[in-house]
Amino acid sequence: MAYRGGAGMWIAIAFLGVFMLVFAVLYFQREERVLMLAKAIKNDPVESFVNRQNEDTFNQNIFDFFVSNKDLKDKVVKLEQTITERDEALRQRLEEKANLDSRAEEQDKVAESLRTQLQSHKQSYEELQAQMSQEINARKDDLNAEIARLTDLLATTQGQVEAQINEKARLNEKIETLKKAYHTRILELRSEANDLRRKIDKWEDEAGRRESVATGERYDGKIIQADLENKFVVVDLGKVNHVRRGMRFDVIRWRLNRWDYMGAVELTKVDTTTSQGVILDAIVQNKFCPVTGWVAPEAEMKYSPYAATGAQMTSVVELIKGDLVEKPSMKKLDPIVIGDYITNPFYSRDRQLKFVVTGNTVRYSVEDIKQQITRYGGLVTDRVDVDTDYLVLGFIPEEGDIAAGGAEAKERRADMVKMRDTAKQYGITIMREVELFEFLRN
Repeated sequence: MAYRGGAGMWIAIAFLGVFMLVFAVLYFQREERVLMLAKAIKNDPVESFVNRQNEDTFNQNIFDFFVSNKDLKDKVVKLEQTITERDEALRQRLEEKANLDSRAEEQDKVAESLRTQLQSHKQSYEELQAQMSQEINARKDDLNAEIARLTDLLATTQGQVEAQINEKARLNEKIETLKKAYHTRILELRSEANDLRRKIDKWEDEAGRRESVATGERYDGKIIQADLENKFVVVDLGKVNHVRRGMRFDVIRWRLNRWDYMGAVELTKVDTTTSQGVILDAIVQNKFCPVTGWVAPEAEMKYSPYAATGAQMTSVVELIKGDLVEKPSMKKLDPIVIGDYITNPFYSRDRQLKFVVTGNTVRYSVEDIKQQITRYGGLVTDRVDVDTDYLVLGFIPEEGDIAAGGAEAKERRADMVKMRDTAKQYGITIMREVELFEFLRN
C-alpha cells in the first residue's frame, strides 16, 4: 500500500515536472515572440507591420492593440496641442484681464478725482445760488419800485398822449381839407389855363385865318405834279414832315375869298421830302347785310348770299347802304392842277393827333368812327390823358336805363363819365359824332 502510494506521488511529481517544463518552454517562446514584435514595432511603423500578417510572428490581437495604441497616441498629441493652444489663449486673456484691471484702477482713481471735483463744484454752486437768490430778490425790489414809478408816469402822461392824438386827428382833417381845396384850386387853375389856351389858340387861329385869307396860304401842302389821265399826283410833304403811306388829304383851292373843295388824294409812296399819291374817286361805302354785317365786294350787288328771313327761311335779305361820310370825286370840268393846296384836319407837322372815342353812338358805329379818324391820319387810343387832343363823346345813358345791363353796363357807364370828366379837367376838346363828321366834310 505504501508502494502504491509512493509511486503515484512520484508519477504525479514527474507529470508536474513535465508540465512545468512544457509551460516554461512555451512561456519563453511567447516572451521571445513578444520581444521580437515589440522590437519590430519600435523599429517599424504600424503600416509596415501590416505587411507581416503572413509571418509566423504576427498576432492579430497584438496588431489591434498597437493600432488602438497609435490612435490613442494621436488623440493624446491632438489633446496636448489643443491644451497648449488653450493655455496660450488663457494666458493672453489673463494678460488682457491684468491690463483691464490696471485700467479699471486708473479709471477708479479718475472717478474718485471727478467725484471730489464734483463735490467741490456742487458746494460752489450752492454758494453761488444762494448769492444769486439774494441778488435776484434785491433786483426784484428795485424792479418793483421802477414799475411803480413808471406806472405813475404812464398814468400822468396818458392824458397828454390822448390830447396829442386828438390834436393830430384834428390836424389830419385840416390837412385833408387843405389838400382837397388845393386839388380843387389846381383843377380850377388848369381849367382856367385851358380856357385861356383855347381862347389864345382861337385868337391865333382867327388871326392866322384872316392872314391866310388875305394871302391865300392856309394849307398843309401843295400839289407839285399832277397826271390827270393816270390820276397821279406828287405833293411837297415827305417823311421829314411826319406823313405816312395811306394818309388822305383834301385838295382845296382859294378863289373868290373862300376855299373850294376840288377832290381828295391818298398817299401811296412816301419819300424824304415828297410823296406820291392817287386822286380818289367818290368815297362811298359798299352795301352790307343788315343780318350778318357782310360787306358786298361790288356796288352792283343787291342781295346777301349768307342770310335769309321768313318762317321757312326762304326770303332773301336785301343789302342796305352804309351811312358813312361821302366825299365827291374830282370835277371833270374843274380838275386838280399843280399849285392846288392839300389839307387834313387831323394832320400836324409836329406830331400825330390823338383821339379817344367813347359813349353810345347814334348814327355811326364806334369802329366806323375810328376808321374815319385813322384814314385822316389820327391816332385812336383807349384812355384820355394829357396828350389827348380830341374826345369824340357819344351818348351816356342814365343810371336807371342800365339797371338791366348789370355790373358790366354800370362799369362801362362809369368809364364813360370818367373819360368825360378827365377831358374837362385837362381842357381837351370834346365833340359829338355829328360834329366830327361835319368837321370831316368841311
